Amino acid sequence: MKFFIAVFTFIYFVNQLGIANTLSFDDFWIKIKDASPEISLEDHNFNAADLAVGRAQKHWLPSLTLSASAYSSNDPGANFFGNLSQRQINTFDFNPSTLNTPGFNNFEVGTLGIVFPLYEGGSKQAELNALTKMRESQLLIKSEMILKEYTELAIHYAQLMSLSKAKIRISALIDRVSDVLSHYSIGKQSNPIGYSGILGLKSLKNRLQGELLNIQSKEVAQREVLTEKAKFENNNWKISSEDILPFLDRKLSPSKNQKISLRESALLVRSESYNDLRDAERSRYRPKIGLFANESMTNGDRSTATSFAVGVYLNWSLFGPDNINRVSEKEELRRAELARLEMERQTNSIENKVLLESESSMKQGLILLLESEQLLSEQVKVADKLFQSGSISGLQFAEVLNRRVDLILNLLALENNLIDTRGKRVRLTQVEGVSL
Repeated sequence: MKFFIAVFTFIYFVNQLGIANTLSFDDFWIKIKDASPEISLEDHNFNAADLAVGRAQKHWLPSLTLSASAYSSNDPGANFFGNLSQRQINTFDFNPSTLNTPGFNNFEVGTLGIVFPLYEGGSKQAELNALTKMRESQLLIKSEMILKEYTELAIHYAQLMSLSKAKIRISALIDRVSDVLSHYSIGKQSNPIGYSGILGLKSLKNRLQGELLNIQSKEVAQREVLTEKAKFENNNWKISSEDILPFLDRKLSPSKNQKISLRESALLVRSESYNDLRDAERSRYRPKIGLFANESMTNGDRSTATSFAVGVYLNWSLFGPDNINRVSEKEELRRAELARLEMERQTNSIENKVLLESESSMKQGLILLLESEQLLSEQVKVADKLFQSGSISGLQFAEVLNRRVDLILNLLALENNLIDTRGKRVRLTQVEGVSL
């Protein structure tokens, strides 16, 4: 029994302390993709476009209408034809006095009608084609938003990994410098150090602590962003550790086959929809033919009667000010979309070339910095031994450590720039090897 009490007590305190779980990039993506309001927005926009297409696909279905009215009138014509619709006209109704002064009579009229279009001039089919292309464009916009959210997550996650590694490196240097200063603060004589050396090491420690605070501040900011976007209740989690270049190649690699951005594709499809809208406007000048049927019921003071009519209709707008320049208007809008597409292509092409060149230089620089980091790490170890043996002064040792601090910060800055550059490239081409 005591054993079980101890186990439950341990579990309780573990829950209270909140042991941090390691969350992979994929863990975050599953959460953020589901919780993102931006993706939800475009998802609803796509659903609306899909519903519009579904409605347009049923344009061939007949229209059914119902109308009803109830009125009281002393109008001679309304009374005569009202009684006629009741099929209750008699010879007395042709009396001039009755015709001219029928008095007030009550009528209720209801009509049920159906219209079945046979030919609509091609307008409804053209509108359907346009809406189908707009739905495709909206799907591309939704995909672009998903890619944007994915790219932003990859950038935040990679930068958090970079900050975490830099924090570990800076913390290790702080521990070493603090250890050195603590030994000399109690006046050990085995490794004498000059006053300038003590000042140099103390200055270095202050710098290290300042850089550590700066790194921790950026780390907290990144964690808050990920916590908020993933809708976590707290930020009691940690990320997996991985080198930046392998992570970028695995999760944020630009597509090799896709040459244009999703936004460009969306603009291209949208511009094509204006061809169909232009055709729809042309159909205004074509006849509309169909079948119709109406059944009416009239109820009045005399009786109730019904009537039925069926036939063919022809509607043809020969002229109307509302039709003027509509085709030209849609053509101008189509050209405007093509101009917007060309602007997007030109901007993306220039940006992609600049980013590609910058990334190539950054990757080479990062490789060199990582090699230098290994060499300088070894140099620090050698300098540490020389310092402990008294072969170099504290000031010289501080200079070596300062160079390592410079390298750590340069490495952090270069990694962050490389991460941002890679993210921008992916937005322009899509991501390789990842299903979104």
